[in-house]
Amino acid sequence: MPALLRFWEKLSNVNYLSFNAQTRLQDEYCGWQVNGRGSVIVSHENDRLMFNEKGVWKGRSNTEMSFSNAFRWTLDPYIGVISLEHLHRGVEHPVFLFHLAPSSCNSLSAVDSYLCGSDAYFGQIYFYHFGFKLSWRVIGPKKNEAIDCFYS
Repeated sequence: MPALLRFWEKLSNVNYLSFNAQTRLQDEYCGWQVNGRGSVIVSHENDRLMFNEKGVWKGRSNTEMSFSNAFRWTLDPYIGVISLEHLHRGVEHPVFLFHLAPSSCNSLSAVDSYLCGSDAYFGQIYFYHFGFKLSWRVIGPKKNEAIDCFYS
């Protein structure tokens, strides 16, 4: 429980994010690599935190593209997990991703994967003094992706 509560406190204080994303496919036509950065506005709602993210990312061509994302984090201290939902369909229609449970004193791991069609999404969080890293893996018949998001 201490790891869960320490992480929850870190979530409340986030202002910035940066990320690196890449495919691990060997096909040169499907391969991609993206780096980005942005700001995060955190709003509190009882046992929930909303992340509204906005920023820019660059691919191999170095052209900047804008992005925005919205997530909801929910603390459930009774079962000892934090759930993560993607709000790209709006607050009234969240897409549940997974429950995160402590896996060590400084990390949380997804209890199960999120399935989207034939793709599986896995999440792991490592937290540090300055913030945390959310590492995603996406595996499927046509996907093999790694995404590291750094929040501070």
